[in-house]
Amino acid sequence: MERSRRLAMLLVLLFLVSLSQSAYSQSTGMTGRSVSGCTCHSNSGGLSASINGLPFGAGGYTPGATYSLQWDGGPHVSGDGGFNFDVSAGTWTNLGSYVQLSNGELTHSSDAARSWTADWIAPAAGTGDVDFTVAVLYANGNGQNTGDTWGHGAWTLGEAGGGDTPPVASNVTYIPTSPTKGTGLGVSYDYHDADGDSEQGTQIKWWRDGLRITSIDDQTDVPNSWIGRGQQWQVEVTPSDVNEDGESVM
Repeated sequence: MERSRRLAMLLVLLFLVSLSQSAYSQSTGMTGRSVSGCTCHSNSGGLSASINGLPFGAGGYTPGATYSLQWDGGPHVSGDGGFNFDVSAGTWTNLGSYVQLSNGELTHSSDAARSWTADWIAPAAGTGDVDFTVAVLYANGNGQNTGDTWGHGAWTLGEAGGGDTPPVASNVTYIPTSPTKGTGLGVSYDYHDADGDSEQGTQIKWWRDGLRITSIDDQTDVPNSWIGRGQQWQVEVTPSDVNEDGESVM
């Protein structure tokens, strides 16, 4: 009987130790919660996660540039805290006090702060929009998951100068340069798109003696039946990649 009581007491003691370790296991960081927030804690509300240092007012990030960021949950009242910070592109460097990189995300290494810093290196050109998500927790230090406050936020930062670049038509040339009814008349040009988009929807417009000939729009060659002695022909090429038209060239 005495042995049974000792065994029961030992099991209860082990169970309590396990609960205690579980309650404190997040004091050294947590990942995968930057979007959902710190849902394992109660939330008394009023906390608003914020990030300082991102170039929202400068037209977006410059590829490869380094930005010094600072984030928190609002008023800097002393006490315990924690966070989880994730970003869809770029790399981290110069991690501040109580900040660590885990599973590709930033999180706290100790619950001794409520404001944190790190440098973010923007990704390579062409990456486009980058998403930032952060969850911040202010704990009351009672060793439990009650009476705490947390909040989370999400931001999207565009790439400076990003977006579709209009295509360009160059070296627009009549073929041949001195056409006759026998040789026919055509136009050639070079197409270039800085984004690598293929040519789709380029417009070609023809004029004969100052009048638009709409029936041969978008044709690179004028039918011989339209050509006669003493005529004056003019052509306009407007390059397109479907997403955007470039400047017209005559």
